[in-house]
Amino acid sequence: MTGVQTCALPIYHGIESMTLSPNPTHGLVNILGPKSDVTIYDQLGQIVLQKANTKTFDLTGHPKGVYFVTLSNEQGTITIKTIRN
Repeated sequence: MTGVQTCALPIYHGIESMTLSPNPTHGLVNILGPKSDVTIYDQLGQIVLQKANTKTFDLTGHPKGVYFVTLSNEQGTITIKTIRN
């Protein structure tokens, strides 16, 4: 073997390394990390959206403002603040 082969797959170092992109957003959001169950809360703590086993969600139909996105998967659970412009 004369060379080293590399793999372009992303490496995640636990749930705390997961992020949302873009943030702030105009609607469609990508989860940078493994597929997760998503629960999104408004500023009053009310659930506005839930999706299972996904890497994307869409806030297009929701009012502009601050939302709290809870991601849960086999690595654990994390809540990330996002802004809908």
